[in-house]
Order: sequence, then C-alpha cells, then structure tokens
Amino acid sequence: MKFLKRRSGVVVASVAAAMLVLSGCSSNTGGASGGEKGPIVIGAAVGLTGVLKDYDGPVLDVVKYSIDELNKKGGIDGRKVVLDVLDTKSDVSRGGQVAQQLIDKGAKILIVSKDFDFGSPAAAVAQKNGMVSISLGAASPKFGVQGIGDKAFSFAPSAGNAGTVLATFSKQHGWTKAFTLLDDTLSYTRGVNQAFTKFFTKDGGTIVGTASFKNDDSSIAVQINSIKAANPDVLFLASYPPGGASALRQIRAAGVNIPIIAGDPFDGTSWISAVPGLSNFFHSATVSSYGDDPDPAVNSWLATYEKATGTKLTYGGGPLVGETIVQALKLAIENTGSTDGAKIAGVWNTFKNQPFLTGTVTFTPEAHIPLDSPLRIIGYTNGKPHFIELVKPSVPASIDDGIG
Repeated sequence: MKFLKRRSGVVVASVAAAMLVLSGCSSNTGGASGGEKGPIVIGAAVGLTGVLKDYDGPVLDVVKYSIDELNKKGGIDGRKVVLDVLDTKSDVSRGGQVAQQLIDKGAKILIVSKDFDFGSPAAAVAQKNGMVSISLGAASPKFGVQGIGDKAFSFAPSAGNAGTVLATFSKQHGWTKAFTLLDDTLSYTRGVNQAFTKFFTKDGGTIVGTASFKNDDSSIAVQINSIKAANPDVLFLASYPPGGASALRQIRAAGVNIPIIAGDPFDGTSWISAVPGLSNFFHSATVSSYGDDPDPAVNSWLATYEKATGTKLTYGGGPLVGETIVQALKLAIENTGSTDGAKIAGVWNTFKNQPFLTGTVTFTPEAHIPLDSPLRIIGYTNGKPHFIELVKPSVPASIDDGIG
C-alpha cells in the first residue's frame, strides 16, 4: 500500500528557491500568462469505504487540510483550489468509471488511491485524457511511466527505496545474517522483500533463511521454528498490520528477541496494542510523527495540524504526503500558469533532490517515484515509538527494484 515544501520560514525559502530554479524550464512563468481562469478543480478517485478506507483516508484528510490552508492564502495565482472527491468503494473495477465521472464534472488533475492495483485504473483514464495523476502513496515502481504513462507520479518512496534503506540500516548496525519472513499477500510486501534481499547481500550480508505466510494466517509456528533454527542476527518482516502485528506478537511470545526490521506499513500506532511492550523493533518512515523528528519544520507542521483539526496522525507520518502533493502542484502550476498534464509533468521531471517536508524527491522522465530518498528509522522500546536516525541508502534503487 501502500509520502512538502517546508513550512514556516524554511518552507517559504525552499519554495521560493525552487520557483527561481524551475522558472528556467518553461517560457511561460506566470499564472496570468497561462490564460487559464476560474477555480482549479482536482478530482480524487479514492477509497472512502472498504479495504482502502484506512489507507486512502488519512492521506486525503491531509490533502483537504493543505488545500484549505492554501485557499486561505489566495489559492494558486489567485485561483481557488477545489477538491472533488468520489468514492471508488475500494473496487478496482470502479476506478476508471469514477475517474471519468470526475473529468466530466471538470477535474483537470486526478488524485488516485494509495495502492498501484487500485489506483492505476483511474490513473490510466487521466493519462488517456492528457491529465496528470498522483497516487496518495503507491510504492510500486510501476506507478509511473512503466505501468501507466508519462503523466503518472507517486511522491511516496518506492519499495526499492525502502528496501535499500533498511538494508543500509542493518549493515550500519553490524547485522550481517538476516532471515526474511515474507507476507506473500501484496505486491508491496513482495517488492520490498526483493529489494531488501538484493541490497543486503550486495556487500557481504547473508540471507540465512526464508519463510512466507499470509496476512490472515492465524499461526506462524512453523515459520518461527525455521527462524530459530537459522539463528539470524536480524529478522526482516515484509508484512503489514493486522497480520504483521499478529506475527510480531507470536515471534516475541516464542522467545525470539533479535532485532526485527520492517517497512513503512507499520508506521503509526493503530496496531501497537496487539503487541504489548514491544521492543527491539524498527521500521522505515517518511517522517517521525511523534514530535521528535530531526526536522523542526515537521514537528511544527504536525502540531499545527493537530491543533487545527483536533486529530492525531495515528497512521504515522505517511499521510504528510498529502501536503507534498499539494505543494508540488502549487509549484508546477505557478511556474507554468497551467493545469495541463504535460506542463506539470515537465516541471516535476526536473526535480533533483527537491526539498519537501517528507524529504527530498528526485524524478526523471523515466522514474516518477522516489528511488533514493533518505528515510527515517522509527524504533520501539517498551511499546513506545521514537525516532532513531535518518538513513540515506548506500546505493540508489533502480526503477526495476521492488516491483514485486
């Protein structure tokens, strides 16, 4: 399933600098000269109900908040931004239909679901209509040129990006014998497992054992016995809650207390009650949502959001990609004066370590998902999450890494 321009003074400075740099990539550098008038309508074909509710919903909430804040300041080039949301009901077959409905109602940009399989049908309709589409957080490298087209983008780290960061983190801590436990349910879990294995073994690490399970398996006793027999010094868990939380509980209950590392599906605290007192567990994240992020702008943004909405981000820092999406759109539309898909894509294709609150983003005409962004590592001690360190991948992932 499967993430801003910096706010306060840092935000303003980075946006201004980006605008100056990017103004050279287009001959049309102002909204007025673009000839477009009236509201900027963004359509969102997302899962408000069904299995995607807890994945799409938190990111969409941040998109709504960020648009409201943007409109309070005059919108984009004096144009109000309107978000039109329709529910796909988490039904893959409805994605394209809902996308077309939004376009017929006037949407010029489409936001789609967080998962590649669910989001790609709507994105394909946007592509057909010459419109840019943005996933709420797809981690599959297929979300982009390879799987949809040249106007599809995801600002969330790719599964390959996460895999190489977690492999780098393991090596930095001297863990050289890994056991990989794969929840063979999603393309994301398969992809991040593939990427971790590739990069962990690249510089001398050894995979001493592997096993797989399904997210709804009630018992993983056989797999736990395999872990014990292999005697690894780290366990890589390619899974997601709730089944991943159940697996964690069973592993610890069986007396396996080695470090366990995992990807960003474990970001947030909605699942932690299933594993009381969890320690020695680490996962990747775009930012730390616990008030201890190394970037003060992240902590400030979170405090402001929680005060304004009365909502804590129990799903971790991943939903902040919603702010990234809004700020990236603002940058591109102000730069070109247009909502045209090719023009927005043209600006984004120039991103090279472009700073956002969720981290730096690099796109190319071939890669429309981050492949080498530094990620945070969150650790658990006695059931409490906290920031550990910021890890830059030892080598960048390729567009083929983490497809799953």
